[in-house]
Amino acid sequence: MNRGESDVERMDVYSRILDAAEDLFFRYGYQRVTTEQIARESGCSKRTLYELFPTKDNIVLQIFLRADEELRHVVSSIVISHADDVRPAIKDFIQGIVKACGRFSAVLLHDLELGEPSLARDINAWRKRSSTEHLRAYLTRGVELGALRSGLDVDATVAVLTMAVDYLLHPEARTSSPLPLPPPEIVCSVLLDGIEARSTRLQTVV
Repeated sequence: MNRGESDVERMDVYSRILDAAEDLFFRYGYQRVTTEQIARESGCSKRTLYELFPTKDNIVLQIFLRADEELRHVVSSIVISHADDVRPAIKDFIQGIVKACGRFSAVLLHDLELGEPSLARDINAWRKRSSTEHLRAYLTRGVELGALRSGLDVDATVAVLTMAVDYLLHPEARTSSPLPLPPPEIVCSVLLDGIEARSTRLQTVV
């Protein structure tokens, strides 16, 4: 890049490269995508790309760090002070993690496992750790506030919610399922509200 270009312009190019690479990696995986393609799709020269990202795996790493930062922003915005905060918090978190982790398609992760195994392990561990830690904290807080039943098996509920999140993250589910894949808010509604009529649930509790 030219010396006269501002930091704002530099960050714009940086973001365009990450956006283009993210889309290409998601669709075609790591192995099939070249730096030439990324440069062309982002509208910059290869020289500029290599000045900002010395290697192709560094681009994936920066996409990963950007996703982590986005998820941290979602988590920091969630505050559970009252019982009424619990359901929106879980819904917002699931939507946030689906968006953040959804950057990494099955074909991309498969390629990384073959070519960049340590990076693939880091991404997979991050996905599992983020889901488990935060969902457990929100559910535990929900029980403490009386928003969720006192006998709730938190770990089992975390496992079910995590499986639902994993399902939403797998593109294969969109083609293998005979039904449309539900959005995160519908998944949350089914898991948190159940399928019984409200009056039936109240009678059961009583």
